[in-house]
This record gives sequence, C-alpha cells and structure tokens, in this order.
Amino acid sequence: PPQVGLAAKREDVLLLTDLVEEPRREPASTVPLPRIDPSRAAEMPQPALGPIDTPLLAGSVAASAGAALSRLEQAVQDSAPQPHIGDPGPAVSASGKTVEDLVKEMLRPMLKDWLDRNLPPLVERSVEREIARLTRR
Repeated sequence: PPQVGLAAKREDVLLLTDLVEEPRREPASTVPLPRIDPSRAAEMPQPALGPIDTPLLAGSVAASAGAALSRLEQAVQDSAPQPHIGDPGPAVSASGKTVEDLVKEMLRPMLKDWLDRNLPPLVERSVEREIARLTRR
C-alpha cells in the first residue's frame, strides 16, 4: 500500500518541459479622433480674442483678499525682531553684497539645475493625479 500512494503522488506532479509560445497580443486599439468637416468648421464658435471684460475675481473678493494680505504683512512686520542699538547690521563684503546675497548667488545655479531635472516629472505626476481624480467622478 505505501507504493500505491507514491505512484498517486507522481501523477499529481506537473512537469513543465514543453516550450509553449505565448500568443501575440494585439496592441490596444486607440480611439480615433473625430474628423471635423472643413465646411462645418467655419460654423463652429471661435474663441474670443482680445481683452477679457469680466475680471476673474469679484470686487468684494479682491478687496477681502487684499485686506487679508495687508493684515498678514502688518503681522510679519510687527513680529520682526527690532535691531538693538549699536547693532552693526548685516555683514557686507567689499563689493557691497551681504552674506545672504552671496549665498543666493551660489545657490541659484544649483537650484536651477535641480528644477530643470525634477520639475517636469513633478508637474506631470501632479497633472496625471488630478486628471485621474477628475475622471473618477
């Protein structure tokens, strides 16, 4: 009886020795863009060119935003540390530039290089995420 169980186990083993080619997949079909009849194209509404008459923000909204920004500016000025009497102020180089100006000059090319390399993919990912979010609605 123990050999019968062994033979049954051998039949259960799947041997993968034959090479089978996978069927070729057809490329995903693309939806063709609609054709525009040139004779009807003239009938289609054209975008308005020239200055926009209606502002993007209503007057009250713009005034409210301006007031909020003014309050923020005042709060920043109020919280800024006041220089002590006898404070020499920022260190200035012989060329008249502060240390902050020199650091900005040094960082600008590095920042530009980083932005050139990384900004397009960041924007692309953000746009794709937003499109996906909008199309799920």
